[in-house]
Amino acid sequence: MRLPPQDTSPARGKRLTAAWVLGALLLSASAVLHHFTWKQQTSAVDQALFLRYVDRLEEAHHVLTTHPEAPRWWVWILGYSDPGEILEERELAYRGAGAAGFLPLEAGPTPGDRATLAPGHGEHPHFFRALLAGGINALVLALSLPFAVFAWRSLTSGPGPAPAPPRTRHWKSGAVLATVFWSLLVAQLLAGLVSALTAGLPVVAGAGAAWIDSLSYLILQGLPVLWCAMVWLPGKRHFVRAFGLGSARLRQPATLALGFGLFGIDSLANIGLYELEKASGGIDTRDFLPATLIDAGFPGLLAELFSSAVVAPVGEEILFRGFLFTGLRGRLGTWGAALFSSLIFGSLHPYSWFGVGAITLFGLFACWIFVRTGSLWPGILLHALSNFSVTLFCWYVYSDLPLFP
Repeated sequence: MRLPPQDTSPARGKRLTAAWVLGALLLSASAVLHHFTWKQQTSAVDQALFLRYVDRLEEAHHVLTTHPEAPRWWVWILGYSDPGEILEERELAYRGAGAAGFLPLEAGPTPGDRATLAPGHGEHPHFFRALLAGGINALVLALSLPFAVFAWRSLTSGPGPAPAPPRTRHWKSGAVLATVFWSLLVAQLLAGLVSALTAGLPVVAGAGAAWIDSLSYLILQGLPVLWCAMVWLPGKRHFVRAFGLGSARLRQPATLALGFGLFGIDSLANIGLYELEKASGGIDTRDFLPATLIDAGFPGLLAELFSSAVVAPVGEEILFRGFLFTGLRGRLGTWGAALFSSLIFGSLHPYSWFGVGAITLFGLFACWIFVRTGSLWPGILLHALSNFSVTLFCWYVYSDLPLFP
């Protein structure tokens, strides 16, 4: 397949420079607008998320201290072992909320009034949701751990790193970076436009709002991939070949086992990072996403799972590991491209400083997986399982609606 000739004229360099300057100005203006216009609204959302999180901690503490007949595994399945650990985490959450600026620093842990709860753990308002979300997460993690050894051996042994995908020598690093940047910017504007135009429709309520949000997310994730594919990989066969996305590779048991085992490795790393965040003296609840699950019922959960565990893994892995990392690899080298693309990937997830660091490390891990296997499928499976687990946890924490109306 013949690629279009490269434009090497001096005017091309000026156009690229002008595009970068204009893009930087638009991005800066967007950041300033967001900071001054929506700061109060963002702070209110952060505080609402924090209060829900502390509320769940108090519920677990109440069950442990007032219902000795409650099964210990229920609290254990949510990650706690005794009332003292829950109180300690609640205090760390208050510190993190104060440091983030959405709660006054002088505020301290104030136990909620749980006297109105019906006696018996079976009638606890969030018992079934905790059982469903925590139980599924614990089961998936337990099943993935045996495959973690296989995954680690597969990545650290064998013939060595896979060669760079074909024809990357024709990709100009600056042009690939500009394409990714502008495609993300345009997608962000279009996704925001869809949300703004549909905000007043009667259907945008309850589950309808969740599916509209999923549509916006599909634009945000899909448009950059389509744009980059049209510019750099004209042809379905070349697209599949470049990123190892063939269906035969996905159906291989070894690929599925590798993705499952990688989730076990990533989960253990996340547990360690979470303990490190706790040791730093505060827990920032902005790292617990997505916020769109506030008061989401079962249809809203399904919509969010579609966005976070299907759309996001495919779109982000193809864009950041496929196009951006591959496009920069010829100029910066494997690890230079991995670090640069992962820093961009992390910066586009504006959680706390700790959350951004964790996302950046995830990007580095995903780049290493791509280099070792020559396929994006293992990273996509890891990304999907990770987002699935986080979404279930956030649904338990943030939603007060019953599972079924």
